[in-house]
Amino acid sequence: MIRLTLSITAARGESWRLIDALRSLMLPTRRERGCISCQLVLSSESCDPMRISYVEDWSSEAALREQVRSDRFSRLLELMESAMEPPQLEFALGNGTRGLDYVEEVRADRSRRRRVDPGAGTRND
Repeated sequence: MIRLTLSITAARGESWRLIDALRSLMLPTRRERGCISCQLVLSSESCDPMRISYVEDWSSEAALREQVRSDRFSRLLELMESAMEPPQLEFALGNGTRGLDYVEEVRADRSRRRRVDPGAGTRND
């Protein structure tokens, strides 16, 4: 199993907006091929700010890589920018744990494939 974990602290007054936005991403993710589970874990010592963990479990790294290239994942990255503190993004892969460098690698790989074969008539992503 491959796991993506995002730990994020919402800014004061923004926790429910962030939770709603994550839920709107979570529901379609559960229907994606290769998704084993997708969930939110909330913890708070007061009402606000709130520490939120967003977790996706995937059947394979290939399934996860496909998601990292998706528009949905771009929206997840945008949500990370609204965090009160720097968020922590972790990918637990079969060969170890990675962070944002994994996102850069996967997305750069997609860009390279498009440049190599821009007019072949088939999509490579």
